[in-house]
Amino acid sequence: MIKVLRKSWYQFVVALLIISILALPGMIGFTTASAANTSGVTKPTKEIPVITGEDAAQYENTLIKLADSQGISAEYQLNKDDMVVQDLDAALGNGIIGASIRIIDNTGQKRISYFAALFNKKDGTLIKTIAVVFKKDGKLYEGTYIENGTKMLCLTMKENGDTVKGYKVNPDGTTTNFTPGQIVNPQMSINNVFWNCFSSCLSSSGVATWVVAMIGAVCTSVCEDFPNPPGCAACAVATVIGLESIAYYCLYECW
Repeated sequence: MIKVLRKSWYQFVVALLIISILALPGMIGFTTASAANTSGVTKPTKEIPVITGEDAAQYENTLIKLADSQGISAEYQLNKDDMVVQDLDAALGNGIIGASIRIIDNTGQKRISYFAALFNKKDGTLIKTIAVVFKKDGKLYEGTYIENGTKMLCLTMKENGDTVKGYKVNPDGTTTNFTPGQIVNPQMSINNVFWNCFSSCLSSSGVATWVVAMIGAVCTSVCEDFPNPPGCAACAVATVIGLESIAYYCLYECW
């Protein structure tokens, strides 16, 4: 049985940062964003080593078992031909191995839905699982954030990023409902220098407005009770694993 480690909040958000750069084999040249390193965390390296062969197989097998046990496999369509295991410790020095698998969606956007897990490199212990899933319903887009098998945020948006409806689960277990037109992520857009840089970079790189809006909503739901900039920044990049080199480029420029 995999033992789930108890982490401090700061360790958790740093772990979320790590998950954002899973499956990103390199950098692609996009429009340069203004760097704003307010995190106090060492800037990541430009490349993340990919683990292959038997070493990767054990993490991939565990990832599938986690997806099954948490109900991810039953509810969503996993692309088992698109799994990646990376030695994130080699780039960030945090002792983490990351594994991810793509979730097939109907949005028309490339590789933005995923299920991922972080493991302790030293002993293989599970730290956290995260899923971010998008769905298109007519002219609306639905986004769901799942943490350790529990749906923590569900949001329906227009193409321009405006909120239609949704809810989030608060740290105390209560639920907050979102109203039409409500600004879900004011903290991220106003108070966080990293978020200003990161969201602008994503937008200028062609990322859909509703995707950027969902990223901000997820991050606010996770970090608004712990409003330190590094934590919120870590969450922001954690939700865009599917954006490939765009996400990593913006992380590198803005971190």
